[in-house]
Amino acid sequence: MAVSVMAALLPLGQLLGLILVIALGTAPSLVARLIGLVIIVAIAVLQALGPLPNLVMLIFALVGLALAIAADVWAATLRTWAWRATSQGVWGSIIGGFIGMFLDLGMMGFIVGTFVGAVIGEIVSRRWGGIQVVRAAAGTLMNLWGAAGIKLLVALALLGH
Repeated sequence: MAVSVMAALLPLGQLLGLILVIALGTAPSLVARLIGLVIIVAIAVLQALGPLPNLVMLIFALVGLALAIAADVWAATLRTWAWRATSQGVWGSIIGGFIGMFLDLGMMGFIVGTFVGAVIGEIVSRRWGGIQVVRAAAGTLMNLWGAAGIKLLVALALLGH
């Protein structure tokens, strides 16, 4: 009985873990970034603990965790130093991407929404700022999509797809 309940809740836990990785990946502290990744690794460990622990899966999960942490730190570093983006620009891109999903443009709405949201966030943060706003928004877009793509690949690999 308990095993079937756990099996039914596992996809929900996986989805929650992915959402937390994406949402908390923009937080300024490394501890907040680790929460979603720890959830994904914990789910992978639970899946690996079938009749016998699968050592290969556990090692793969730890390597995936290390790669995801490296991607997070790399993206945050690039966003801060190279593009001079603000946290308002990052949050604007997340909100814009979410709104863009509901436009009737398919994937293009998500991409355009992410960029427009980043521009609006940078304008709010900088009180305009000229070309630096567009540059920071483009950097935010590239870093957000790059980190999300790497996290998605790691999560899919951990899930065995």
